[in-house]
Amino acid sequence: MMKIIVLFVILLLVPLLIGRLVADIIKKEYCMKPGFWYLSGFLTMLALYQIICVPMTLKEYSFSKLVICYSIILGILSAIALWKYAGAILIWVKEKMQWINIFRGHSFFFYMALALILGQIITLVCFMPDYAYCADDNTYITMANDTDETDMIIKVDSLTGHELSIDEVSLKYKLTSFITFMAYLARITGLHSLVIGKTILPVIIIGMAYYIQWMIGGLLFPDSRYKSEIFLFVISIVNLFMAFSNYTQTFRLMVCPWQGKAIMAVIVLPFLFYVGNKVFCEKFTIGEMILLMVTMFAAASASLMSLGIAPVMLLAIAFLNAIQKHRFMILLQAGICCVPAAIYLGMYVISILTTFGGW
Repeated sequence: MMKIIVLFVILLLVPLLIGRLVADIIKKEYCMKPGFWYLSGFLTMLALYQIICVPMTLKEYSFSKLVICYSIILGILSAIALWKYAGAILIWVKEKMQWINIFRGHSFFFYMALALILGQIITLVCFMPDYAYCADDNTYITMANDTDETDMIIKVDSLTGHELSIDEVSLKYKLTSFITFMAYLARITGLHSLVIGKTILPVIIIGMAYYIQWMIGGLLFPDSRYKSEIFLFVISIVNLFMAFSNYTQTFRLMVCPWQGKAIMAVIVLPFLFYVGNKVFCEKFTIGEMILLMVTMFAAASASLMSLGIAPVMLLAIAFLNAIQKHRFMILLQAGICCVPAAIYLGMYVISILTTFGGW
């Protein structure tokens, strides 16, 4: 029972509370929704973990120290949010979160999309294809479990079990943190990393991914919720037939959403697309710049690929909006938001040059 309570708090309550703090910084209408609170809160959790984890990994601190530091930060932020918004949140829960009323007023396509999404979640969690339990588990799940059990951050060879020096660990593991984020969840809940990765996280990640798609539908069809629900339905249908290659976004969503590349592809980049098109449409605030920088840190936590893909996407959106609105200051602001990715990219390049260039 205690494990369930801890899991509920860390994966449901804490992201909502932190996201409410983020929304209060931004102060825009589009971010005053609980779904947006959760998304921004979850990405903030990943960003904070990335900021803490990478230096502690490089300095070879124990995993227990990382868990303590990160938990203290989450606790402080959650306490601040509870102190500021507990009354408002309770009122909202009482008035809005009545399960009978939540699903009223939607079209047939919304209910069909919801059924398809639930079917995809059940299929993934209960009937995971056998080929998903092979090569990637030898790295991601095994490394998360080794980190939790040995108290060493990604310093155990996932194939041999031998301890590695920090110089022997691949850069893509030293400069990203989502693998050890699963280990963190396993440590504080007492559940095995395999359960976290393949039973708990898929439910949350698939739910977030489709909620972002629904938000994008609202972005494309701002005057028609009916059309945005049709858009969600079409996306949920298309995803049934697109997992034919491990290079497709659907494969990451439907087969292995617990991987860092999946977080980048189905959560971070779509969220960046949505927020980028929102913030560049009107006056760009400091709060929105902070949100975009947080999203960049979250992208860096997921995969080294995101260090190039995420900035390119944001700068492309900024460039198009700058031309359309004749506000070229947007490009400078967008460039500043890409600094987190540039930091980790610089660390990667320096490490490569040091290793192969004799620096």
